[in-house]
Amino acid sequence: MNKDDYIKLNKYLNNIFNYLEKNDKYLFMYLNNIYNISLHIYESFNDLYFDDNETTNNLSFIDIIYRVENIIKKIDCKYIPDLKNILNNGELNFSYNKEEEGNYFLSENGLGIINIDREYNFQDVINLAHEFGHYLCNKGKKQTKIGYLLDEFIGRYFEIQAVEYLISNGYKEKELKASLLIEYLLDNTYEFIKNYPLILMYYHFGAIDLESRELFCKFFYFIDEDDFNELCQEKLELFDYIKSEYLKDCINNSYIVDESDLIFEMAKVFSEDYRYILGTVLALYPLNKNDIIDLVDNLNTKKYENLTLSDILKKLDIDINSDVFIKNIDDSINNYYKSIKKVM
Repeated sequence: MNKDDYIKLNKYLNNIFNYLEKNDKYLFMYLNNIYNISLHIYESFNDLYFDDNETTNNLSFIDIIYRVENIIKKIDCKYIPDLKNILNNGELNFSYNKEEEGNYFLSENGLGIINIDREYNFQDVINLAHEFGHYLCNKGKKQTKIGYLLDEFIGRYFEIQAVEYLISNGYKEKELKASLLIEYLLDNTYEFIKNYPLILMYYHFGAIDLESRELFCKFFYFIDEDDFNELCQEKLELFDYIKSEYLKDCINNSYIVDESDLIFEMAKVFSEDYRYILGTVLALYPLNKNDIIDLVDNLNTKKYENLTLSDILKKLDIDINSDVFIKNIDDSINNYYKSIKKVM
């Protein structure tokens, strides 16, 4: 990293942090909490063994819907009409040969579009259950700040219910790949831990350079200069890549270049991992089912729009600073992993 590189990186970060401070206050409010949780999870579970063996099967469209319907009945029968609606309204799309990128829910023109990239195994069932959770929480609603924060909690909860149903019906891990939930959680914690010093450094000192690194070492903890430069270089290259891909997409699709859209895409580098970490941990956590159903129904309504994460955690009887919380995380992840091992 030379002087010009640092100037370029800080220009990116200035735009990103201005956006985050306006639109993602929870990242900064719970930065240290998420870091401590992430460090604990990564150090405790990074050595878990995951079998890479995966198989496909002849699971048809009807087979997938049938199993998802049974999963939704297990969660709450009142959602079955919504499941039927996505079929009748053409809101569900199965993509083949990877012509679409990824599984997603998209709210557009009053519709809730779900796309599932076929894996040709029971991941298709799990992924549809996950995206259906997003559908219930968001379709026809204006997303609240707390809804934005906890959206992945709902998706992961539906996903875990799907895994429990499929395991209880005797399906094997090579068809389920239920371990992906833990693998993704470990990926998220790794990325968050890696980015934590940059977020903390910019938030407190307003710049990323060798001088701010020295201040960081003085007031927080030591970070090796070579490691620091490597991290900065990696982020600069990543932001350059996101920018080039965004501009390429605009040219290919005749979109108008919108800097705010570009900043939004860059901000995901810091804003996505912590929401997936929080969402996955809460989805695994032993919570009251009625409380979860209430969140599904109301996260993006007036009932919850003025509530903070602190309010929600209090409602769920969670103290994220307590040893009890950490123990419950450990027990939840271990129990999930044990259930997968039984069907390996």
